[in-house]
Amino acid sequence: MDIKYTRPVSDTIRKAIEIAMDMHHELIEPEHLLMALLADDDFAMSYSEAGGSVSELFADVRKNLQGKKNNAEGSKTPNMSSQMQEIFARSAMTVSKSGNIPIGIAHLAGSILGLPDSEAQDIFKKHLKGMIRLH
Repeated sequence: MDIKYTRPVSDTIRKAIEIAMDMHHELIEPEHLLMALLADDDFAMSYSEAGGSVSELFADVRKNLQGKKNNAEGSKTPNMSSQMQEIFARSAMTVSKSGNIPIGIAHLAGSILGLPDSEAQDIFKKHLKGMIRLH
């Protein structure tokens, strides 16, 4: 199956790679992707309008990433982690069930939230729980 991505997703993937490289990380992790999602204007605006704090989520993700293993060479392009591969597999499965539409930003965000044993999921859910107000 030929997987298609929207332009914002392609830009977000490039941004996640750039973040991992700038931090000299060996692997591109879901946390890099979450940080890149926060750099997407539409995602950030939607998240803010829903009551989330982009700056607080960004700070928590950045703090988590600062503890990740660095690439000793510093200039080597990082590889996708198995969790990142799982995110893309989950996103592809979702779009295949809905008529072969391109993978969008919402698919990536939803796949992060559905990723088991993920620090990115834990951080994201913690912030989303803070946004939910029961009436």
